[in-house]
Amino acid sequence: MDMLGFLLRLYSAIVPAQTRDSLRVYTVVPKKLLSRGHILQDGFILAKTLDQTIARILVREGCYEPGLSALLRKHLREGDVFVDVGANIGYFTLLAAACVGPKGQVHSFEPNPHTFDVLKRNVALNRFSQVTLNNLALSNQAGTIRLWIGNEYVDSGLASMRQTSQSLIKTVVCQSITLDQYVANKGIGKIRAVKLDIEGAELLALQGSRNLLDSPNKPDLIALEAIYSHAAAFGISTVSVAQFLAEREYELNQLIEQPDGLFRLVALEPHNQPPDGTIVAISREYSSCGRLC
Repeated sequence: MDMLGFLLRLYSAIVPAQTRDSLRVYTVVPKKLLSRGHILQDGFILAKTLDQTIARILVREGCYEPGLSALLRKHLREGDVFVDVGANIGYFTLLAAACVGPKGQVHSFEPNPHTFDVLKRNVALNRFSQVTLNNLALSNQAGTIRLWIGNEYVDSGLASMRQTSQSLIKTVVCQSITLDQYVANKGIGKIRAVKLDIEGAELLALQGSRNLLDSPNKPDLIALEAIYSHAAAFGISTVSVAQFLAEREYELNQLIEQPDGLFRLVALEPHNQPPDGTIVAISREYSSCGRLC
């Protein structure tokens, strides 16, 4: 842990939240610290932020979730469309933007206001004009939601519509939309891949994508986080997530990271409880074309 990270964690642990809020206006941070960026192995820049939870991994390793990163590098091509749901500070948004190039499209959703500001900054630093940012949650209906969020100095990227962790300490009001509505409003055509990491609300987002997933224009690949305890907070099982996708002619796989930074896919049965981790759902049509590893 670097000294800045240690001091911020100590500060957050000792000073009450109400006092921190009153002092924040007077906190002075050197401009050089806030403006410094790190160039990662994929060639894009990540801004240095006060919360180094994810950024520290990226700077140290040069990659975040290497298996999923390798999967997206393999399947995203110039001109493709990618949807990043639960974009956080934007690692996968930036990775996808680098893969699809200026002729492609990346549509990113991040409802946490503080994290969204960092996401905007990272996209601006890299001058990715192909990225459309949305300070919205994806769910099964449009409207207003209450979002649990973490400490902005330590767990700023953590957020959920349920209190799935003790690190989620306060709530903010956010707007939600369905992916079906968004795709129709934007006139989006074929989507190559979708990434879903929204702390247990994955099925809600999928239900709001029903028209898209039932259409011939369905995404070729959907990578989603499936954590039993997170889904249970919504009264959902991860089996129901798997079955929902299988009913729409997706083949289900568990993403297994390899020591060399690559990945392999292990087939899953939709009626069995999937292990916690990343599920990769691949449309049967796309799988049959030979691009599935």
